[in-house]
Amino acid sequence: MTLLALALVVAWGYALISGALGAPSFIWLERTPPAHSLPGLTVVLAARDEAGGVAACLTSLLASRHPDLAIIALDDRSSDGTGAIMDSLAGGRLQVVHVRGLPDGWLGKNHALWLGAGMAQTPWLLFTDGDVIFHPDAIARGQAWALARGLDHLAVAPELLGGGWLLKAVEGVFTTFFTSVTRVGRVASPNSSAAFGVGAFNLVRTEAYRAIGTHAAIALRPDDDVMLGRLVKQGGHRSAVGLGRGYVSVPWYRTLGEMARGFEKNALAPVGYRAWLGVLIGLLVLAAFAGPFLLLLTEARAIAALAAAMALALYLGVNRPAGVPAWTALLMPISGLILVVLYERAVILTAMRGEIRWRGRSYRLRDLR
Repeated sequence: MTLLALALVVAWGYALISGALGAPSFIWLERTPPAHSLPGLTVVLAARDEAGGVAACLTSLLASRHPDLAIIALDDRSSDGTGAIMDSLAGGRLQVVHVRGLPDGWLGKNHALWLGAGMAQTPWLLFTDGDVIFHPDAIARGQAWALARGLDHLAVAPELLGGGWLLKAVEGVFTTFFTSVTRVGRVASPNSSAAFGVGAFNLVRTEAYRAIGTHAAIALRPDDDVMLGRLVKQGGHRSAVGLGRGYVSVPWYRTLGEMARGFEKNALAPVGYRAWLGVLIGLLVLAAFAGPFLLLLTEARAIAALAAAMALALYLGVNRPAGVPAWTALLMPISGLILVVLYERAVILTAMRGEIRWRGRSYRLRDLR
């Protein structure tokens, strides 16, 4: 038990120190002064069956105070009213494109974003999703920071809206784990391979986007947003992470059931669709988030208390800037267990099916590997 507690202290200590050292590199949109002269930028978004949120998204984009903004919205084969809603708002800054088919070798969203980016004629691109809400100054502030720091890519983590207290707690554990394994504090360092991307706000220089091979290089990746950030860093381009509280927001999941179904799409993508590795990661996550608190009941309680304190500190450091209530940290063992159950469910179902299902299509795992 003592060795396990020591291992948890080392793991949480490394994550905490890494996060603390990297915190000054984060870009806060709310602290960024607005800019009045900026290069042209095209927002590219793809939506499929998102009639419930696409109007609010496009309305917020149309209200942007960016001085040279174009919007290309792609209706990706929707079967509801998404396309009609888009058409009702078209004109001026907004161009609507209806995607009727999907070529072999593509996921629908990636194909639509690739089409939209190919139509853009500006030096900057912003890839986003059809349910994201933007403050009128969000895009201008993000691009201004990218220009000031000489960046090629800026990924802004959005504020997550909606959901009950338990969902917020589970999202908090997920965010803590994800930011730790992706080493977000090191993304801004050109000497680090750490990379980050997010579907709500992936801002990239058009020249850099083309140099990394566009979305064609990740045509079959359901985690295209993360992979875009990784390709940017692998290509030797400069990247950084921003925080969008109050400026970029999205209703990620409304219920734990939605989260469970969402995990089915990309649970195995980060591990190369190897189910055994997905199971192992789930067990490690459970040990990391529940282990320190369970070990408080053993003779290693003093060391476990240090690990638990580090875990709580990192949870708060990651989630408080995003507006997650501080008290949800106390639920970490329970919310960590729930997260692992949802993730392992997705791993097992995906492995049993031998495919992922997304946007009305099925993709065999052997084709995705």
